[in-house]
Amino acid sequence: MKIIKFSVRWLPIICIGIGVYFADLEGDIKSFRIFQRDGHPDEKKTKSDSNNSNIDSLETKKSWDTWRNDEQVYSEKSGSSGSSETTSGSGNSNSTSTLSPSDSSKLTAADYYLKASNTSDLHLKIKFYTNCINLDPDFVMAYNFRAMVKDELNDVYGAISDYTKAIELNGAEPVYFWNRGLSKEYLDDIDGACKDFKKACDLGYEDGCARYSEICEPLSNLGANDYNEKGMSDYDSKNYIRSIYFYSKAIESDGAEPVYFWNRGLSKESIDDIEGACKDFKKACDLGDEDGCARYSEICDTSYR
Repeated sequence: MKIIKFSVRWLPIICIGIGVYFADLEGDIKSFRIFQRDGHPDEKKTKSDSNNSNIDSLETKKSWDTWRNDEQVYSEKSGSSGSSETTSGSGNSNSTSTLSPSDSSKLTAADYYLKASNTSDLHLKIKFYTNCINLDPDFVMAYNFRAMVKDELNDVYGAISDYTKAIELNGAEPVYFWNRGLSKEYLDDIDGACKDFKKACDLGYEDGCARYSEICEPLSNLGANDYNEKGMSDYDSKNYIRSIYFYSKAIESDGAEPVYFWNRGLSKESIDDIEGACKDFKKACDLGDEDGCARYSEICDTSYR
């Protein structure tokens, strides 16, 4: 399994209000994996040999600098109610997790936000960001940072939901689109990822421009067979979800070629989407592919006929 590593950033966060200064917001190492699944089909799947490589991975980062456009918002939310744990005590970042009920009732959304930033426990981060959001549903940074923690905990769909909420609250922040694009790419939603990278680029985020140029622009000019070969390459790498994406693009370009349906059917079968696989084998059979007919007869229940 290929690992894409993300860089670590330390952010200075300056709270305007009573002049409380919070330094060194700890950034977590972001790890993204190209999603690969084990499979078993060994049937013929090629019309010709594949010589195209997978989309190259990018060693990149999930930015922790999203505060830059929201500093004023953060300051307004902080007001004059700085968290007592950040101005006194031993300085242990995890010591803020123990509070009496009376202490908890006095905390503001900004207090919970800072508590989340001051602990390395990912589950506590989720809890504190959630408390922050419950007290202030418009606290945009809390959604972004909670999403990043969810990514690290492999709750990628939950992360996308939080990034989407952050975008709803502040659609002018390119980092939110960039982060959501990375999560979509992880799920092999290439079209969705490219839209987000393009938006991040349009908003001035250079990494968005670079990623869009690297993986999106080359795909826009491919023919059906090119898509098929990319799908075959991903299939051979057991990246079945992304292979389905490329086979589907091939079918969009040329829906009369049975091999594309046959190949997509094999990928669907590999992820146990038997109903989807049977539809593709049936289509391949209808277009004259004998292997499609044989596979359909072999594995497809009568309920799919």
